[in-house]
Amino acid sequence: MQIVSKLSRRRTLLLLTSAMIPAAAYADELSAQISPTPTPTPTPSLPGGFRLPTPVTPPSSTPVSNAAPPVSSLGPIDKTKAYFMFFQRNIDLVSAKALRTDLVALVEGGVTDITLIINSPGGLLAPSLQLYSLIRSLPVKIKTHGQGIVASAANLLMLAGEERTADKVTRFFFHPSQSPIIGTFNSVQFDDQLLVMREYENMLAEIYRERTKIPEADIDRFKHGSVPYDAAKALEYGVIHKIHPLEIPSQKAKLVFAD
Repeated sequence: MQIVSKLSRRRTLLLLTSAMIPAAAYADELSAQISPTPTPTPTPSLPGGFRLPTPVTPPSSTPVSNAAPPVSSLGPIDKTKAYFMFFQRNIDLVSAKALRTDLVALVEGGVTDITLIINSPGGLLAPSLQLYSLIRSLPVKIKTHGQGIVASAANLLMLAGEERTADKVTRFFFHPSQSPIIGTFNSVQFDDQLLVMREYENMLAEIYRERTKIPEADIDRFKHGSVPYDAAKALEYGVIHKIHPLEIPSQKAKLVFAD
């Protein structure tokens, strides 16, 4: 009898176990259907180890809006105030577009007193030239002020200002134009890239001649190596018009930081 009883208990346990396994598997399957775990998508890579950002898919429960993004991140614009915009970034497509959007929003909002404070190591030349042309064409005379380091393409933003000032410790750096090259080129395509870079250098030289008193010898040096200017040299050569600390009025100023 004891042997039969033990066999019965074993059969019972086996039956219970066989019933629980499918139930647990079904529960796991149901949970996966309710809260699916996204499968990581391999991030595509470019030559040199650069990686493109992984696309983000919004949850299915979140409605996708077709509305245009906000025109500006400035908030309500007060045309009675003087705006001080601190640009403390590299110049790339994103930062150039953001600065362009903010400047246009201020001008369209009726602001007439705008100072662009620049502390930047520079960046992409093409968007910098576009910003230079935009600032020069605006109906409001933008003022520029240099702080810290104003280098490379950031000098174009500086020279776009109608009134240009800088702190005493500010340093300005000029150097040959640079361009990233990714991909495979034949000799003709490579020569075309060199031609474009030389044209960029010619455009920069024309801006330096028009907006400053930089000697021709220095403009030629910019094409072959890095040339630093301190604030005194920048004043002597017309890169800036005055050396003095930034002056922000206590009651009528609004500060905006692009960082």
